[in-house]
Amino acid sequence: MSFLAFLASVIGSLAWPAVVIFLLFLLKPHLSGLAARLVELTLPGGAKAKFEKQLDEAREDTEKIAYVEGYSISPVGEVGPTGIEEFIALANLSPESAIMQSYNVLESVPITFRNKIPPQHKGSLGAVIRDLHRRELLDSSWVQLFERIRSLRNLSVHAGAAQRVTPGEALEYQSLCRLLSDKLFEVLGNLPTIDPPIK
Repeated sequence: MSFLAFLASVIGSLAWPAVVIFLLFLLKPHLSGLAARLVELTLPGGAKAKFEKQLDEAREDTEKIAYVEGYSISPVGEVGPTGIEEFIALANLSPESAIMQSYNVLESVPITFRNKIPPQHKGSLGAVIRDLHRRELLDSSWVQLFERIRSLRNLSVHAGAAQRVTPGEALEYQSLCRLLSDKLFEVLGNLPTIDPPIK
């Protein structure tokens, strides 16, 4: 291979990367706006990026609810009079397990009030929340918070080892579940008891 053929080969090999770098440089102002509009990132770490974004959105929803309805937001990690140490230990050991535990506690709220929930909604927290919204006992911000909580749970469970949730995120997730749980206890507690059907 002659020197000129070698030089042409090197230039040919570098041409596309140079064009890509040049285009990235030209489009740099537009790419930053695009990154903010991304719904889901599928590169390594993508599930983590989506989890963090949805957690931020859920936090904003919670702050709006707290302002409009006068709720106080539990400090991150506040589980109640007992259990804080155990929950923090679980979050440190397995944040995903702590998220699942928080969601399971939230999901058990309708069971506590099973005598106040129509039979067709007894098996699903989502159905109970939608029914309360339909009856104008919960406004859409609470429904949206529930959807975010459920989506965050799914993201944490299905994220790979490279996109692990942090213990702090698990504690923050728990406080979101606690806020919705408190609201459900308030609303469901004020409903009349449904008499069982006579057989």
